Amino acid sequence: MNCQMTVLLLVAVCGVISSPGRTAHADVAISVNLFSNRGDLPSDAVSMSVNTAVGSETAGVVAVGNWNDIPANTAVWAGDVDYPLRDSSGADTGLTFRTAFLPEQFWYYGSACVADDSASFAGAGDEAMMRGYAYEEYTGSLYAVMAGRIPFETFDLYVYCNSNLNNSQIISLNTSGVTVGDAQTVMETPGTDTAYALSAAGSVGNYVKFTGLRAADFHTDTYGYYMTIQADSSSDTDGYGYINGFQLVDTTVPESATLCLLLGGAIPLLIRRYREKR
Repeated sequence: MNCQMTVLLLVAVCGVISSPGRTAHADVAISVNLFSNRGDLPSDAVSMSVNTAVGSETAGVVAVGNWNDIPANTAVWAGDVDYPLRDSSGADTGLTFRTAFLPEQFWYYGSACVADDSASFAGAGDEAMMRGYAYEEYTGSLYAVMAGRIPFETFDLYVYCNSNLNNSQIISLNTSGVTVGDAQTVMETPGTDTAYALSAAGSVGNYVKFTGLRAADFHTDTYGYYMTIQADSSSDTDGYGYINGFQLVDTTVPESATLCLLLGGAIPLLIRRYREKR
C-alpha cells in the first residue's frame, strides 16, 4: 500500500469513527449473578442439587466472562456486606454490590435463594445463572444495590428473571429513591427456558433491557452514587420479586475528535516520507 492510499484510509477511518451510533471497542460489561450455593443454604431455601455460580464460564445476552457471583442466601444478606465488582476483563471497577443497607431500602430478612430445573441452556454459564435467583417473598419487592460511580458514561442494562412461575413483575431503576428512566414489565410463564427471550410490550420472556442509561443520572447530592434495581411483584398473585442476575454493558462512544487527532498526527509523517522517497 502506497502513502497516498494510506492517507486516504486514515481519513476514511476517522470518518467512520465520527459516524453516530458506532462503537470502536469490544463489549465490556459488569455482570452480577445472584447465585445459590450448595452447602451454604438458609433454612428457608428450597432444597437443590446444583451449584448455580457462573464461575469461569461465560453467560448473558452479551456473552462475557468474569461474572461476579454473589452468594444469594439469608446468612449473607442479613449483614451489611459490600462485594467489590470487576468487569469482564477482570479489572476492578470501583463499584460494590451492597447486600443489605441503602437509605430506606434494604434486602429483607425474608429473602432466600432457590435453584430449579426451569433452565436448560446450551452454555453451562447461562444455565447456571438462569437457574439460581434471589427473591423477596413477603413484600413482593427485591432490591439489588450498587454503590459507587459506574465507570461507563453510557450503558445498557440487562436484568434476568427466571423462576418457573406464572408471574409478572415490574423492573425499575432508582438512585437513593429517585426514579431513573421508565419501568419495564417482565412476564413469565411456567416451563423450561432454553434461550434468552426479551420481555417487551407484554410479551413473555426472561429478561428486560434498559438502553441509553447514563452514569451521571445515578447520583444525588445527599447519598452520592447509587444504582438500585427494584423487582416489584406486589400486585401479582404470586407476589415474588426476584432477580437471577444483571449486566451493565458499556455503550460509550469514544470521542471522535480525540481519535481523529491521533490519526491525523500520522498524516504529515506519511506525506513527508512519501516526498523523501520521490
